[in-house]
Amino acid sequence: MANEQEEISRLEYNLAEFLIDFQSSHFTDIRVYAYKYNNLKIYMNPTSVSKPHFFVKFGISEACFSIETGYKIEGSLGPEERMVQKWASRINIHRALETYWKDMTRKSKIKQQEILKKNQQHIEESNEESSINISAIIRGQKKKKATQKRQSEKWGKKKYGKEEE
Repeated sequence: MANEQEEISRLEYNLAEFLIDFQSSHFTDIRVYAYKYNNLKIYMNPTSVSKPHFFVKFGISEACFSIETGYKIEGSLGPEERMVQKWASRINIHRALETYWKDMTRKSKIKQQEILKKNQQHIEESNEESSINISAIIRGQKKKKATQKRQSEKWGKKKYGKEEE
């Protein structure tokens, strides 16, 4: 987990540095761009988008890009979209994104299998409890019916004076 976090942090830092270098010139203050991309985040969510992708988020802007083609899938980053596409097309970045995607999907599948296994165990336990509860209810109903029958017989004998001594 720490290794994955280091990798995504490295990618975030690399993208922020790329955007700052790309936009800054001798006439503009680098600190403006450094502040703008200070909260830049990159993440992947295999459960929401099935294709290999990565999300880029900074400020209120967020967009999803295809790892394979580099094209935007959804969202908007404004003029930074072209720069993110150029950054993602660099061979070392492209390989790092692909590797991270493979790790994410592999771990996602393992988690899904664990969740399915736990759900199956929970269902089996629930079924066992239900059958035990149903058996108890049936026994309780039988006892209740027997008690009611005895009481009604007793009541009938008292009412009609047929109570035996």
